[in-house]
Amino acid sequence: MNRLLQSISAGALLVALACCSGSLAPAPGPAAQSASTRTYLAVEQMIPSQTIKDYLIQKEGATAYGGKVFTAYQVMGTEQSGLVTKLYLWAFLQEFWVDQGFLHPGTASSLPVVLFLKMQAGHYQIFDFKDAGEGYQYLTVNFPPRMQAVINLPAEAYNQRATQLSDETRRAAEAYFGR
Repeated sequence: MNRLLQSISAGALLVALACCSGSLAPAPGPAAQSASTRTYLAVEQMIPSQTIKDYLIQKEGATAYGGKVFTAYQVMGTEQSGLVTKLYLWAFLQEFWVDQGFLHPGTASSLPVVLFLKMQAGHYQIFDFKDAGEGYQYLTVNFPPRMQAVINLPAEAYNQRATQLSDETRRAAEAYFGR
């Protein structure tokens, strides 16, 4: 089946939801790192990180210079609604290419997204996604108030998140291109 529709068993999802349902991106600090790591690991049990990255690149990746798009994301939380699991992420996508031996950044986007997961044949699959839209016009439609608080962080925390995700995409590009 398509790589973007890789999935896991229902039992693992129940464990994952017990760990991270309703979780938010924590405030900076040692305890936050632990909570953040637990949330990320719980989501990784639900659906592999590479599956999420591939899906984000397919849906939101853009290239203006013919490069390759890399992505990183931060898990902001999850929500169960009937048979659908909503996975709230902050995604950062960045195009990179090599010219004359140097790695160059290209088109980039940094935005909140919600992935919709559903159970099919005992496994969870991504079946849809939404973002906040241009100028966040759909923020209140696609993201509950508790997620909006994580999206609209104070400037220092917002910049820290952007730097962390940007650095992660650059490291992935450097590894890929051998630079």
